[in-house]
Amino acid sequence: MPLKCVLFDLDNTLVDLPIDWLSLREKITKEFLDEKTRKKAARLNKYIFYKFIYGSFYEENPLKRKALLALRESFEASGARKSVLLFPKTKQLVGELDRHYLLGIVSGNATKTIKAALKRHSLQEFFPVIVGLGETKIKPSPEPLLLAAKKLNVKPSECIYVCDNPDDVLSAKKAGMKAIKLKREFHSFIKIKALPFRELKSLHELPEALNSLA
Repeated sequence: MPLKCVLFDLDNTLVDLPIDWLSLREKITKEFLDEKTRKKAARLNKYIFYKFIYGSFYEENPLKRKALLALRESFEASGARKSVLLFPKTKQLVGELDRHYLLGIVSGNATKTIKAALKRHSLQEFFPVIVGLGETKIKPSPEPLLLAAKKLNVKPSECIYVCDNPDDVLSAKKAGMKAIKLKREFHSFIKIKALPFRELKSLHELPEALNSLA
């Protein structure tokens, strides 16, 4: 089936968001977790902690969701204002892709953060569809990617997800999409060799990779 849609992750894919994750973790622990849950959370590394908080804990505590999302947004806001593009000429690359594909953002960041970061780098015009934290279950659930495909009126099999994280790759597989992962050493502890994806060193390799998959 021909490729019609390219979906992107945001942080560590298009931009770098300098967020104070340690302070956010401390505030969540203090304000939202009981003693038993604090002990459980204390054993988790940063990556798994946030998967837990905005995954199962978020789902099981509906009365806390609004406040948890608002707190996340408040910490991410400064990150969006200070965000930097990870690759030179990103705007030109995205603009060229926009001529050939439908584009969207599917990210674990809050929607407000995504919009602010895109606006800072004059990328908002290229991404008519955004799916952020709180709209669906978090990745590796396929729900965020499936929602984006639905909004863009394309089939999952007509989409590819450009990302940086093993959970992103798994989410794409579950959604029936191909995945292109940017190489990131800090995610090397998660084994994803069994999953189908192509790995690139740079975003600038993307057009050629897409042509080979089209």
